[in-house]
Amino acid sequence: MNAVHADGSFDVEEYNWNNPLAYGTRKHVHVSNAQADFQWMLHF
Repeated sequence: MNAVHADGSFDVEEYNWNNPLAYGTRKHVHVSNAQADFQWMLHF
């Protein structure tokens, strides 16, 4: 996660997402109880 927005959405940088063997970015992602894409997140 590299940004959190005022509306509660966030941006995530991920390896192999939308770019094979490279980093991709999902922007303004909203997580709801029905969405399991981000059930576990890695925190540093």
